[in-house]
Amino acid sequence: MIEDIFIIIIWILLPIGWHYLLKTAGLSLLQVTIPSFVIVFFYFYQYIGFPILYFQLDPYRAQFVSDKFLMIKVFTFTSITITLMIVGYIVANKHFGSLFWRTDVTYVASQNFFVEKIFPGGARQNIGLVILVLISITVLFVYLTKVGYQKIAIIIAMGTENDLRSSARSAMGNSFAGKYHWYKLFMNDFLRFTLFAFFAQYLLNKTIQKRLILFIIFIITTFVMVMATEKGPMANLIIALFLVYILVKNKGKVPLIKLMFLGGAILSILIVFYLKFMGRETVGEALSGVFSRAFTGQMMPAYLYLEYFTQHHDLLLGRSLPNPRAIFPFEHYELTKEIMAWHSPFSYKKGIVGSMPTVYWGEMYANFGFLGVLIPPFFVGYILYGLNIILSCLQKNPLSIALLVWLLMHLKTLSGTSLSGFLLDSYMVGVIASFALLSFYSGRGVILYQKRMIRNL
Repeated sequence: MIEDIFIIIIWILLPIGWHYLLKTAGLSLLQVTIPSFVIVFFYFYQYIGFPILYFQLDPYRAQFVSDKFLMIKVFTFTSITITLMIVGYIVANKHFGSLFWRTDVTYVASQNFFVEKIFPGGARQNIGLVILVLISITVLFVYLTKVGYQKIAIIIAMGTENDLRSSARSAMGNSFAGKYHWYKLFMNDFLRFTLFAFFAQYLLNKTIQKRLILFIIFIITTFVMVMATEKGPMANLIIALFLVYILVKNKGKVPLIKLMFLGGAILSILIVFYLKFMGRETVGEALSGVFSRAFTGQMMPAYLYLEYFTQHHDLLLGRSLPNPRAIFPFEHYELTKEIMAWHSPFSYKKGIVGSMPTVYWGEMYANFGFLGVLIPPFFVGYILYGLNIILSCLQKNPLSIALLVWLLMHLKTLSGTSLSGFLLDSYMVGVIASFALLSFYSGRGVILYQKRMIRNL
């Protein structure tokens, strides 16, 4: 009992210490930056739910999380990871300077002061974005043709048994017969990128034409987000559009009242998903499912990783890391799929190919043990901060805003996915390349940048 109280006290005190460390790095959780945004999702997915699992307050999760010592180990590793990432932020802050969202400034001589400005996208930028949208829509049609229009998960989900829904979702992703990641790059990532850019343009200059284009892209992107009956993508899309709004209209500062409205909107969407696609019969059951999934759904896999390694399997020693074209002398180990197959053998036997990703330290532990938890976080924090510094040098316009928001949403998944996926990240490379090409085209051969300022204006 005393031990439990002591652990909860630590759980309460650590975020207070992290708050002051973040201030040392010049960061705030209510100011939109890549480092702070990643930490917010670490709190949300890997920290808040600890007492729920530790005291087995969730009956469903309690079936799989029963060892308190192992749960303390999960908590310890996550705490170490967050602390060392923030230390990486602090060191990067000393090397590169402060981080903040600012727009370019223009001196108004008649009034003798500086005003901040976001440059609107011109006609060439719009043409480039529309071309990218058309290419992405074409890829979407090709993908749906290969899946089969009668086998789209959201279509067959209405009144269909859970196993069939799961099989359809698996066939559209993990067990898709083809190079799914290339399809996803166009129909998911490029579409979202263009949506963010057009939304930023619309906020800067609201016209009927831009509203129409924005509406069409939003409807298509929404369909892509929900077609596999996954819950997270649509919620993430709403969060991303909120970030675009905050960056354009509020200099990246998050107002608490609007944040509450955002939470309510996301909660409503998720409740509908649980009622329609997850077999929940009442709003109360749906609400319980939402909170269980949000606060413990990605923490429980971390527990399973520690349970599997090394009790049931030896350390991988790098075998889950990328091995393109088998250039290294080892066979790539499908870590997330293997954990899922071990956790749900009955689904695996039915041909449902699932995956169970978790916070990135889980993969590092599976490969290298405690050293895998201890070494990477500092460098992860340093790189995240440095990446945001590079972005702050770009001229503020709809393209750079879209790139920042896409990266925010992509990098936040460090709280629930493997680190190896970022080593050869085709999605990030693809989106950055599309940004560069569109910027070259709209800038007539140059990518516009701005000088960083030492302090905020």
